[in-house]
Amino acid sequence: MAMKRLVPMSALGARLRAVPAAAAPRLREKPTALLPAALVAAALALTAVGVAAHGVLQQTLLIIAAATAVMIPVAAARGRGRVEPLEVGIAVAMAYLVLFPLRAAVVLLGWDDAANQGVLTAGDAVVRDALVAVALGLVAGGIGYAVPLGARLGARVRIAPVAAAEQPAAVLAAILFVIGAAAQSLILAAANHPDVPLVGGRGSGLVSSSSVLMLVGLCLLTRRAALSRSRADVAWVVAATLAGAAVGFVGQFKEVVLLSLLAPLIMAHFTIGRGIRLRWLALALAVGVFVVFPVVTAWRQVSTAAGTDNPVTVASKLPAHYLHHDLLTGGERRLRTGDLVTEPLATTSHRLYGFDSMTLVVRHTPSQIPYRLGATMEGLWTGVVPRILWPDKPNIGIGYWFAVHYWGTPAGVEQVPQTVTHPGELYIDFGLIGVIVGMALLGLWYRLAYAALRPAESGTAAVVYTILLLTVVSVDRDLPLVYVTLLQRMVVVGLLLTALALLGRLRRARA
Repeated sequence: MAMKRLVPMSALGARLRAVPAAAAPRLREKPTALLPAALVAAALALTAVGVAAHGVLQQTLLIIAAATAVMIPVAAARGRGRVEPLEVGIAVAMAYLVLFPLRAAVVLLGWDDAANQGVLTAGDAVVRDALVAVALGLVAGGIGYAVPLGARLGARVRIAPVAAAEQPAAVLAAILFVIGAAAQSLILAAANHPDVPLVGGRGSGLVSSSSVLMLVGLCLLTRRAALSRSRADVAWVVAATLAGAAVGFVGQFKEVVLLSLLAPLIMAHFTIGRGIRLRWLALALAVGVFVVFPVVTAWRQVSTAAGTDNPVTVASKLPAHYLHHDLLTGGERRLRTGDLVTEPLATTSHRLYGFDSMTLVVRHTPSQIPYRLGATMEGLWTGVVPRILWPDKPNIGIGYWFAVHYWGTPAGVEQVPQTVTHPGELYIDFGLIGVIVGMALLGLWYRLAYAALRPAESGTAAVVYTILLLTVVSVDRDLPLVYVTLLQRMVVVGLLLTALALLGRLRRARA
């Protein structure tokens, strides 16, 4: 009988090892495609079941659906191999997680006694419709981010490096920061004086220019310190960060404080090869919640009560006010140990009231206020025209309009702009279909922006990306305000980098 030729054991072992090796890419590809799709299906299923449910169960299911939808970009990034926490699409998703699912849970569970009127008076049907709009919008945004079109378009963009941004000089970076910080100080001081036409949209270009100079200075100082690892350079970064934060505290603008804290972290993350550890980002968020929000809130209360903006006077009264007054209401109270945790959390939650605004939007549109059909976005193109060419140009942003028409203003209370959020504005213009389409396009844009800039590849790209990320992550604001500000900042940083490149060429030519 003819004997079958046996395969040597060594060759057989090699073949067996080759099978899983060949199959591994395919096995890895399946979760890559399946996990985002599974989250999309889960979010849609939870939304459908939630709509059919009633009461607390309905609200719980819809909140979980929105939270699930938020994780779609994270799953898509994980499928590509690594979740970059400072990628714009991921950062925006985390912002939406706070503005909608977390805020909705806080208010609907009654943890915020000072909850805004939008949720308390809307009724179950309106709250349901608001949560459905949010969940479907977040699903659409996740799909827009997950599809590869944005990455393919962004890969075609090339950012030419500028030597001054790749190997920054300490003197140049310090000069840019000082000029920007000084200009910001003057602008924030003028914000408390309505007769000075630097705020309210009339000085938005000047505000953007000064903030860009300060941010670029901070970024260049940070890159120099990250590359040199010199204690002196690190000390300069710390000093500039504290100075920028001080400008924000004295000017009573928490956004300036947060920009000063976050810009160095983002720049360092993309300068250091392995990136910074997540604990530093967590620490920055903790400082924002437990220091920035409560201190700026207390500073405003003291300034109002004392009738002065003098920083020395306000700072001297601040500790006593913090100890003996409630941060939410400003009323007197006796500080308890638990207040050190609960009051900052409540203050931060009360400030990030995107879900409350969304509920008001759904409640009044279109039953009382017709769809605007794109009218709220006029600022996207009118804001491009410099005011010197159009002296009577309307202010950018719809915060004041939204406050008047949706929130209302009690008699004797000064009108202030109110948060709209991107989904809220899209609903005001085009209803639910507008939320779905608009959020999908925004998701596509976020993926494109990161793929185009590739901030880890050069210092120049990292500077531009840091400014872009810190601008567009403010999804609690209306679209014209965010993107006209972004355009103004990009123009300024582009001109600045071009000027630095020309100076570098002149120096090399002389040499």
